[in-house]
Amino acid sequence: MDNMLEHLLFLARRFEKPDVRYVVIILLMELGVPTRYIGFEYLVKAIVIYVQNPNLVIKRGLYNLIAEQCGKGVDMTQIERAIRSAIESAWQKGGSEAWERYFAAGKRHSTKKPANIEFISRLARIIELWIGCCDTYEQKTLGEEVGV
Repeated sequence: MDNMLEHLLFLARRFEKPDVRYVVIILLMELGVPTRYIGFEYLVKAIVIYVQNPNLVIKRGLYNLIAEQCGKGVDMTQIERAIRSAIESAWQKGGSEAWERYFAAGKRHSTKKPANIEFISRLARIIELWIGCCDTYEQKTLGEEVGV
């Protein structure tokens, strides 16, 4: 947990204002999710939406919202499958320090791959922590400037 919070504080220092989409992209790339997969973009959308609406039911509500944003020809099943494929691809690569940091998967082969719901909700919670770190960092920085 300390490594994750340290990393989140590093990201908070890098960006003056919380840009959730940008940080989600960084996290997914760190985890090795291939950017060429359509599931990558669906994951970005899913995590950003879920951060803003944490009470959404992922299977129906979240996938439905993404399908609506994508327009005709895309349904919830395609979105779910594309996300699962992107996560699977990243999981298969393995060896990533980010998997250990965010999913506490020190012994990757003894830990099972997270389901879509687990993956999305875990990264959404990490983003919430990051936003909190940004707020704390901004308050601390403002306090130092004012001389508090």
